[in-house]
Amino acid sequence: MKTICFVNPTLVLRRPIVELVRIYAEKGYKVSLMFPSKGNLDYKFHFNKNLNHKNIKLIPIKSIYSERFRFALPDPFDLLKKTVRVLKENNVLHIWEYYYPYSTLPLLIRNFINRKCKIILTTDGIIGYSYFPPEKWLEITLKLYLHTFGRLLFNLADKRTTYSAHIRKNFPRFLKKIFKVVPTGIHLDKIKFSQKARDNIRKEFKINKKTKLILFVGMLTERKRADIVLQTAKKFPKDVFLIVGDGYLRQKLDKQKQDMKLKNVHFLGKRNDIIDIYSACDLFYLPSLGEGLPGTVMEAMACGKPIVATKENGTIDLVTKDVGLLVKQDGDYIKAFEIAINTKFNSKKIINQIKKYDWTKSIKNYAFFSNKKK
Repeated sequence: MKTICFVNPTLVLRRPIVELVRIYAEKGYKVSLMFPSKGNLDYKFHFNKNLNHKNIKLIPIKSIYSERFRFALPDPFDLLKKTVRVLKENNVLHIWEYYYPYSTLPLLIRNFINRKCKIILTTDGIIGYSYFPPEKWLEITLKLYLHTFGRLLFNLADKRTTYSAHIRKNFPRFLKKIFKVVPTGIHLDKIKFSQKARDNIRKEFKINKKTKLILFVGMLTERKRADIVLQTAKKFPKDVFLIVGDGYLRQKLDKQKQDMKLKNVHFLGKRNDIIDIYSACDLFYLPSLGEGLPGTVMEAMACGKPIVATKENGTIDLVTKDVGLLVKQDGDYIKAFEIAINTKFNSKKIINQIKKYDWTKSIKNYAFFSNKKK
């Protein structure tokens, strides 16, 4: 039996990784998922339910988590022991990102453990090139890391992929040549509009048919810029804004909401009925920075919802003029929002745009076992 291990380096599991794990398990592969853990999986993320399958083995790494720096630090002995095991047991290791210890260790020790195990390295952006964090020290540190230790790591991988040509074009020259564009996918048979769900959610929040419902989904960190959502809500008091997600800025944003006297904004935290909430909304709003190929935008589009988002990276591939409006990072989001909320978008055209990313098509790009090392 062919075996593959996916390595998710962040505490919150990434939807594309989880869905790939399930797809390969259903194909008959023996699949494992290694990830940092400080406890049980959070099943409020709807996609985590995909991990309930007889061919899927979960490999949690004991870790502590810094919410402020959005970084999980592993128990080094637990990480080493389990990394050695997955290298010995698998034909392929698919890792994400180039700066987490969960991803770097397999690359460094693979040749000492099992040279036959292929390693695919995927990133959704290079910090300092396709994404600029608000912390200048972090950008400088990771750029220095990239041009020293990072060069070695990229060369150790058998294949290197990223989600979009718009992401790759911002890479430094030495990386552009070695990265292949392999978009992620979405299950359009599972994520789709439901009138019943729309009615139920709007009833829950006492929203009448004439009121516009705006949705933001994301972690409450600086990069996601939920504060722009609050500023927009102030300008449009008749519209209702739902903010789904959690993070260390939750209390600060909640205080900002109170100070601004916003009665039309609701913080929902984590929800396991997020697909229903997509159905209920009239527009999806994501003024964040540093997105790769944002899954939340893909999910909203699958439900036929127009988008207002930042013009960068893979979002450019998703949001065409038939789908919504894109705004430059320092642009006028409130003006773009005003235009979009008063524009009648065709939901069928929005869904047609996302169809090219359906997993039934995208999975053909993930032929890990048939491709030779490059």
